[in-house]
Amino acid sequence: MGVSVTHTKGLVAPDSGAEDKIYGVDYTSTSSHAITGMGNAATLEISSVRLTSSFIFSTTTSTFPITGLAFTVSNTLFYQFEYGVMYASVISTTGFRLGLTAPAGVLSAGVWIPSGVAAAATLAEIRGNISTTGDSVMTTTTPVAGTKYFAKIEGIIAPTANGTLQATYATEIAGSSVSTFAGSYGTLTQIV
Repeated sequence: MGVSVTHTKGLVAPDSGAEDKIYGVDYTSTSSHAITGMGNAATLEISSVRLTSSFIFSTTTSTFPITGLAFTVSNTLFYQFEYGVMYASVISTTGFRLGLTAPAGVLSAGVWIPSGVAAAATLAEIRGNISTTGDSVMTTTTPVAGTKYFAKIEGIIAPTANGTLQATYATEIAGSSVSTFAGSYGTLTQIV
């Protein structure tokens, strides 16, 4: 099946009319900056968001939206998504909770969060699944207080209602701060 990917920003075309290979895909410079494969049977729509400021959350253990890490999804489409969240905890005995809210439909995601003790030879990782809106995965420790770590959510959604796919977070212990940082991101790919 042929695939055409249209980029809306950030793609620099080679010299006008020239062809080049980008990750094994034939690239032809056009005014729309389209990358085409074998034929034009389908188009992938790719969206991305990025945090430009940091947020601190410490009043409750209930998850809170990460402002800026949200996508509008349609009940007529199927999506693959990824969120990469940079976070830190004020103390190592306070963990991090990462989750999602989503409209009704089929949702399946995996979450990976660093955990464990910094002195250990290899840092541990908590892995968990999200299958319904409001689900989250939590660690009970952070390797080093005040150090930035990378956590990730990856999954698919086939919504049965229009709505918002939103990354959420919280502290493990009420009153003990965890922060998310600028540079955290989200990508959403429409699967056709």
